[in-house]
Amino acid sequence: MHFKKVWVYIYYLFISIEGIHLQNIIQTSFKTFKAAGLESQSTLSHIPKGLKPFLLAYYYQEWNSSLVFITPDNASAEQYESILKDLRVPAASLPYYEILPYENESIPEKIIHKRLATLKAIQEGIKRVYFVPIRSLLFPVIKPEHFTRQVLYLKTGESIKRNSLQESLLELGYERVP
Repeated sequence: MHFKKVWVYIYYLFISIEGIHLQNIIQTSFKTFKAAGLESQSTLSHIPKGLKPFLLAYYYQEWNSSLVFITPDNASAEQYESILKDLRVPAASLPYYEILPYENESIPEKIIHKRLATLKAIQEGIKRVYFVPIRSLLFPVIKPEHFTRQVLYLKTGESIKRNSLQESLLELGYERVP
């Protein structure tokens, strides 16, 4: 059997266990939360790990607002983000970088890009489920008004005068080199 066929078989086995669809199981779980009066709480504990993404997707749609979910580390945040995106729920994570201030290493560009994109989305009020590792909460973050001033928007095909671009980059803290 090919790997793809095995995966499809396992997937359908998971989705339909003896005729009971996963969707029905999830809906039953949410009915239990409603019956227990837990849906109005802003924090929940002791939720099985496998149910958390579905619960977050449910609350995201039910409350029609952004959610912040604190995770223990980057790997968990990325995993939850990936699962929610598979469920067609907008999600983003705010990763931390594992470089201490006294270490002479640069922060990976991927992490910088992801942090900036997530901070921009938060500032613009884009509705998503945000996954924030606990260490990211401890990192200092630029003030929103400073963040707005530090962004330079350029569109493909747009012309900009060289002097204007140089001035904008100098205002952002770049230095001109020969």
